[in-house]
Amino acid sequence: MRVDVLVSTVLGAIGGAVLGVLGSHVVETRRYMTKLETEVSKIKASYEKEHAEPAKEEQTTEKKEEKHQEKSEEEKEEENRYRDKVSIYEGKINKTQEETVDYAKYSAPEKEEKKPETKIPKRNTDEKPYKITGDEYYNTFPEFQKVKATWWAQSHELIDEDETILDIDQTINFENLVEWPDDGVIFVRNVALGVDYEITFCDAVYDYDLY
Repeated sequence: MRVDVLVSTVLGAIGGAVLGVLGSHVVETRRYMTKLETEVSKIKASYEKEHAEPAKEEQTTEKKEEKHQEKSEEEKEEENRYRDKVSIYEGKINKTQEETVDYAKYSAPEKEEKKPETKIPKRNTDEKPYKITGDEYYNTFPEFQKVKATWWAQSHELIDEDETILDIDQTINFENLVEWPDDGVIFVRNVALGVDYEITFCDAVYDYDLY
């Protein structure tokens, strides 16, 4: 065999082996790089996602705070309006109360002065009829019945305005007819009966036919 042919064959075999190894290495390298790029992309995407969410949350929080601040301002305005309404309402109430007090003050009826009551002295209802004055007859014991009668001296009869004959002992007591004033009128009070008598003296006989 020729030496040059042998060398060519050996070199060809070595070159083929080298090319094969290199080719295989290139393929593996490409596969590894592809895989590496994929992993890097995943890591990058995860990183961006993790950093993007806080920013989003921050933005959301800021918006919430701004919204809260805006709401707070609206609430403040509403509170101010409410306070104004309350102040106006309270002012009206106070004014109404003052006016009511004034009206009550000026419209209150004046108190009438009470006249001093005449105290009626208590008397024993068992006491006998007794003479009183004309002033006592008209101005005291107003609750007593006032009876006018005439004493007919010659017929010894006591007759009232209704032409009723009165019992002397039960009404005025005969003893009160003994003395007469110049005007011929006496007044007798009978506490037991609650009657005051105004008696006029007449020195005559009662004529039944005349009346």
